[in-house]
Amino acid sequence: MFDLLIIRIVILLLAIAFAAYTDYKSGYIYNWLNYSLAIIGLILNIFTYSFISNLNIILGCVAIFVVGYIIYYFGKIGGGDIKLFIAINLMLPYYYNQPFVLFVLLFSCLFSVVIVSLIYTFKLFSKIRFTTKFLKQKISSIIKSILIFVFFCLFMHYSIKLGSLPIYFYYSLIPIFLGLFIMIFQDEIKKYIYLQKLPLEKIEDGDVIATEHISKTLLEKLKLGQRQVIEEEDLKRFKKLKIKSLPIYYNLPKFGPYILLGTIFTLIFLSLI
Repeated sequence: MFDLLIIRIVILLLAIAFAAYTDYKSGYIYNWLNYSLAIIGLILNIFTYSFISNLNIILGCVAIFVVGYIIYYFGKIGGGDIKLFIAINLMLPYYYNQPFVLFVLLFSCLFSVVIVSLIYTFKLFSKIRFTTKFLKQKISSIIKSILIFVFFCLFMHYSIKLGSLPIYFYYSLIPIFLGLFIMIFQDEIKKYIYLQKLPLEKIEDGDVIATEHISKTLLEKLKLGQRQVIEEEDLKRFKKLKIKSLPIYYNLPKFGPYILLGTIFTLIFLSLI
């Protein structure tokens, strides 16, 4: 059983490392990689776990897909990332009796928030001037972020005091603070870092359209509804409408490398505790 666990971990790490590399270089996590990892995990699970356990694992995959698709719909995560999380859940459902993928998701998000927030903070300082007038425009966002952070501080304090959470959860306040800080300037980040007007021939399946920079008339013609992610069928429709260019949130952060960091950290973290 121990040897089988080692095999699962080795295959998982190799697959996620390759996914992180392709995502970083090209923005894609290939379907053949996700599907292969999922099938291998599914086969191993059939010979390892009971019918009820396998059913719970499958239900977990369904939950990941449903929640992930909602996030994908609004352009917050790539489809390849969702498929990779499903494959991770199938390949290594449990580690030290803990749901492995939940910890990977948590730590991946924490790593991405910390690193991306720091990068964007430096970029913003070179793009905008933090004048008194500018900060006055942000006062409602600042107050909202402060209130949310105070809530998390109180929740963490009382949860740790009551023994519901271990004391090292205080460290999670660091990425929460950075995430809330950068959330204040999300409009500026979109405008100065992501926003680009691209010709239609350079727009690809999976790109995120900047709907707030498009007229209502054009939005109705695009027939996207509330969805911001462009799909293959959309591109065909856009060509028929003879649209030449569209505002796109280009070169968004690649989540694959953070999934790799989250996986490695989860393996270490769960083995230590």
